[in-house]
Amino acid sequence: MGRAVPWGTSVPSCQHGSGRASGRAERGGRDAGPCRAMGGSDARPRCPTVPRVTVMPDPALRPLTAPPELQEKTLVLVKPDAVQRRLVGNVIQRFERRGFKLVAMKLLQADQGLLDKHYQQLRQKPFYPALLAYMTSGPLVAMERGPRQ
Repeated sequence: MGRAVPWGTSVPSCQHGSGRASGRAERGGRDAGPCRAMGGSDARPRCPTVPRVTVMPDPALRPLTAPPELQEKTLVLVKPDAVQRRLVGNVIQRFERRGFKLVAMKLLQADQGLLDKHYQQLRQKPFYPALLAYMTSGPLVAMERGPRQ
């Protein structure tokens, strides 16, 4: 596999008179084109005088990952009004556009027992009955957000 050449990097010259290995490499693309003496077609092999470079990742530079049970998980709830307004796809799209991976999704009708457990800290607040009525008014979409890709 060829190597991507960053802008401003010199590309090894071909010794068959073309003066360069490939114009695409000078523009930042893959150096996959042959020289003119070798046919000038991308379907043919590259010039044998231009060295091939293969960059292998260093295993020591891999990011460390925690075991799955220790990784952070985020609950994303699309609440009843957003489900009714058909915004679930937009919510998913926003997360995926930012590089997050949604690892689980479930459409459910939340019951009072589940909401009592989830909103345990809010039970004594004066707005809790209204919150409970709102959250049970329609279906929810519950998603688990994983780490960035």
